[in-house]
Amino acid sequence: MAAVVLLLGATSVACHHRPGATKTSAEVLLNERMAAVLLRDGRYRDAEVAYRDVIRSDPKNADLQDGLGVALIMQSKVREALDPFEKAIKLADKGSYRVHRAMARIELGKYAEAEEDL
Repeated sequence: MAAVVLLLGATSVACHHRPGATKTSAEVLLNERMAAVLLRDGRYRDAEVAYRDVIRSDPKNADLQDGLGVALIMQSKVREALDPFEKAIKLADKGSYRVHRAMARIELGKYAEAEEDL
């Protein structure tokens, strides 16, 4: 049986499984929510780790890719944030994803490209 273990002082959520078991959809959803809470609470490095973990289970989730990009921007990892924003836009072309990519492009001085997103 899978159990979610939240350790005091730990920086991430750990999911423990039987050998060979895969994450359930409930675990993926829980990790997705945890990543969003960490991001909202300003724990950007922890959010990055959580998003990367859940993306391994659900790589075609555009919201997760976008969340990772936001967590990266908030840590001044702007160039690195472009890749998840690109993935999010390819998966689901939402205006908010384009705005986030535009913010990254502006930070990098790519004003003409940013304007294309707005």
